[in-house]
Amino acid sequence: MLSFKKITVGLAALTFAGCGLTETRNNLATFDFIEVTTGALEAAVDASGQGRQVIFLGQTPTPTRCYSLTGSLASSGSTITVTVTARSTNASCAAGNGYFRYTGNIEMARGGTYTLVIRHVFPSGTLPMTTFSEEVVVQ
Repeated sequence: MLSFKKITVGLAALTFAGCGLTETRNNLATFDFIEVTTGALEAAVDASGQGRQVIFLGQTPTPTRCYSLTGSLASSGSTITVTVTARSTNASCAAGNGYFRYTGNIEMARGGTYTLVIRHVFPSGTLPMTTFSEEVVVQ
């Protein structure tokens, strides 16, 4: 019979190794963005399941160049929602749209087929929210 100490050490090792056996929820592991200065772009998203992860990339215009993007994750059943929120970094920024690309990685607790919804959210009255939806398969 295994001792309590051996079981505890084994569970700790699985947790630190990133094994999905101890995960109970999905996690937005990374979200990074960069400004695009080579020209205008339209809002778009692409995503795919890669093992136990969902990798996504997207692009969006912003009201001005003086913005940063943050990502947040919500899950409900088989729907995973990433909200990409644009926040102004300088209220007196020069007029003219900014353009950004972003990438992210969601660590999934379980395999299956999911609907990934990505929403681009902007401060009130600046740009309308855009929403994209894709089906992804996680192993």
